[in-house]
Amino acid sequence: MCGIIGIITNSSAKLKALEQLSKLEYRGYDSAGISVLENGCIKTYKSVGYIDKLKQLVTQNQDNNTTAIAHTRWATHGKATLTNCHPHLSNDSTWAVVHNGIIENYQTLKQNLLKSNIKLKSQTDSEVIPNLIKLSHEQSIFSLIDACKQLKGSYALACINKNLNNQMFVAKYNSPLYVAQTTDGVVVSSDIISFSGKATQYYSLDNNEFAHINNNTITFYNIEGEIITKNATLLNSIATNVELLDYNHFMLKEINQTPELIKQVYEFYSNKNQTIDKLHKTLANINDIKFVACGTAYHSGLIGEKFFNKYLHINTSTYVASEFVYDNLNITNKTLCIFISQSGETADTISALKYAKTNGAICVALTNNTNSHLAQLSHYVLPILAGVEVAVASTKAYNCQCMCLYMLALIFSNQDLSKINSQINSLSLSLKNPNEALIIDLAKKVKNYKQVFFIGRGIDYVTSLESSLKLKEITYINSIACQSGELKHGTLALIDKKSLVIVNITVPSLKEKSINALYEIKARGAQVIVLSPFVEIKNMLGSKDIFIDLNNLSQDYAHHLSVSLMQRLSYYVSVFKGINPDKPRNLAKSVTVE
Repeated sequence: MCGIIGIITNSSAKLKALEQLSKLEYRGYDSAGISVLENGCIKTYKSVGYIDKLKQLVTQNQDNNTTAIAHTRWATHGKATLTNCHPHLSNDSTWAVVHNGIIENYQTLKQNLLKSNIKLKSQTDSEVIPNLIKLSHEQSIFSLIDACKQLKGSYALACINKNLNNQMFVAKYNSPLYVAQTTDGVVVSSDIISFSGKATQYYSLDNNEFAHINNNTITFYNIEGEIITKNATLLNSIATNVELLDYNHFMLKEINQTPELIKQVYEFYSNKNQTIDKLHKTLANINDIKFVACGTAYHSGLIGEKFFNKYLHINTSTYVASEFVYDNLNITNKTLCIFISQSGETADTISALKYAKTNGAICVALTNNTNSHLAQLSHYVLPILAGVEVAVASTKAYNCQCMCLYMLALIFSNQDLSKINSQINSLSLSLKNPNEALIIDLAKKVKNYKQVFFIGRGIDYVTSLESSLKLKEITYINSIACQSGELKHGTLALIDKKSLVIVNITVPSLKEKSINALYEIKARGAQVIVLSPFVEIKNMLGSKDIFIDLNNLSQDYAHHLSVSLMQRLSYYVSVFKGINPDKPRNLAKSVTVE
């Protein structure tokens, strides 16, 4: 949440910062701003809304600046207004700062600043930072270090001083921040995708680390003000590819990447892997397994739970990360916790990991970013292998997470992975060839509904949860997921002739009971869409109902196709409603605050 950029370059810093900021808009798009050093002053441009509005302001003046900081915001403290927009300046306009994170003690700091006759203009927590830096009589990295010692919470910071051209100061605590020397200077960013095509390696700041950038030189410091040495990480150009290509939106591009990614996950986890082998051996001393995650990743954990309980017979359960710390769970050194996060920077998941680790659990990070904070804190790190996912609503990453967990369940239960190769290929082929015309036609009808229900049993209920989440995230249609067997215990009261109910039926042992629920819905006059590999169900539907064939896929794989089709449905409904599916309101991709 929130994206920050810092640029020191030989020319056009303002435009280059704007270009890089556009790559980070998925992290927040309530407002955006940029500050540049110009003739001994800090000149700032701000706009509310998408970065395109900022671009119109910035490109009006073709100044040849060499130092710039920029920010795209997801509002936490204060509404999306020009006053609350970053960058924030100190009262005397000496310092400008962009900030990602939350300053938990900002009210106390604000009161202290008032006592020094420093009045703040915005409602944000971030504005205290440039004013704290200003209170130091120095204009150096030590001013920033002294200010950060007073902060409680999380922050990634990039700061400039009006008197120090071609210099920048950065700091990091519990929010991601990276620095790279590029082909035309130095770039600071909250995401390594900013370095794609511009650098071969980058530096990842750890907590309580700082950097002073002077022209093309980067000097790192610890919180004691001592110079430290850091090793660079090689940049994976494939993992940072964010080209839209011929697509109108990233979401559809990412859905269409899923078939090949599923195969890549299978191939990676099928090969001998030292980390997985070590983790496998630890299971001999494990009494229980806990999956911990948020949102879509939580749903993939529920899928993993089904397969771990089916194949491993070790007690496995799944928890929402934001509740995990407060549930008084029995966590010991015989507990294995697998933390699932696309970004590896999800604040609630990181807090849950720290809690589990303190209680002696063995901690595994299953993440798309193996250099993330979550990965650094874990005992074991396993990749999701989804590549960069730009659309806020997760699609390909979810399917990759589910496949990773399925593969782990098979590996840990000593299954012969070669036997599922043909099934993986069949799944990939089914994902490649959806009935796009049918989905588009359905979307034109679904967009008119005010409320949609998804139901299923067992693993089909988890698919319903994720499908429902996708629809509500990007179409703003009120969507409810319910276990089929729970319809009679409340939800059936909402079903009538105006209702649309989407039913998943993929488990043979639950087919008859699921069909009973289908009849209950039909008796209330609701329109029904059924997703199933059991083609005989089609004969039980009415003329206005829809049957979507899941291509005879078994229960271990059908959920992938079902959820992928519902991702497409949600995408087209969003487009037909005139909504940008990549940037749903009030949401951001990487939730780095609790």
